[in-house]
Amino acid sequence: MALTLRQRMLVHLVVQRFDRETQTTTLDPQALSSELSASAEDVSADIDALVQQGYVERVGHVSAPGSQAAGERRPSGPWILNPTDRAVLSAMGLE
Repeated sequence: MALTLRQRMLVHLVVQRFDRETQTTTLDPQALSSELSASAEDVSADIDALVQQGYVERVGHVSAPGSQAAGERRPSGPWILNPTDRAVLSAMGLE
């Protein structure tokens, strides 16, 4: 399945923001949704799609204090992701 424009942008951000010291990419959902001009739910769904398609691995999710509101799908803290080789190749324009 082909990536949407927003998913391609998200792959590039995950690769660009990779921290060699921690060997992960940490992304703030609120800042990311503003940057991509999308709702946090849409960005979350895009990350799910990227995980499913093998572009990123979900390492964890840091819960912000008091973020477990009733009916909330996910914590509002940062996402911790790892780009796969496929993501790196895609960001380089080789896939």
